Amino acid sequence: MHTSNVNQKLTKEREIMSSVVNTHISELIHQVLLYRDQGQWEKLEQFFIEKPYIDDEALTQQAPSERTSSSAIYNWRRIVRDLYYSAKHKVVGGMKIERTGRKEVAAESEVEAKYYTAKGNT
Repeated sequence: MHTSNVNQKLTKEREIMSSVVNTHISELIHQVLLYRDQGQWEKLEQFFIEKPYIDDEALTQQAPSERTSSSAIYNWRRIVRDLYYSAKHKVVGGMKIERTGRKEVAAESEVEAKYYTAKGNT
C-alpha cells in the first residue's frame, strides 16, 4: 500500500469517527432539551462541565455567559416550571459542532420553543 493510500484511509476513518462523535453530541443535546421540558432536573447535572458557556437569553433574559451548571439548571427550573404549565423545545435546522479541546466541544443551533400556560394559551 502506498503512503497516499494509507493517508486517504486514515482521513476517511477520522471523518467517520468525527461523524459518529457529532451524532452522539447532537443526541446528548436533544436529551438535555427533553429532560428540561420534562422537569427531570436531577438528570441534567451530568451533561455539563462545571462552568459551561450558556446562551439561553431567549428563555431566561440573562446575557450569554459562563455560569455554573447548577445556576443554569436553577434558572431553567424556575422559569419553565414556575411560569408555564408545559414547555417544548426542539432543534431546528442543523447543529454546528466544533471540537474546542480534547474533551470539549462547542455546539450551536437554533431552538424552537413553545410554552403553554395553565389556561392553554401558547
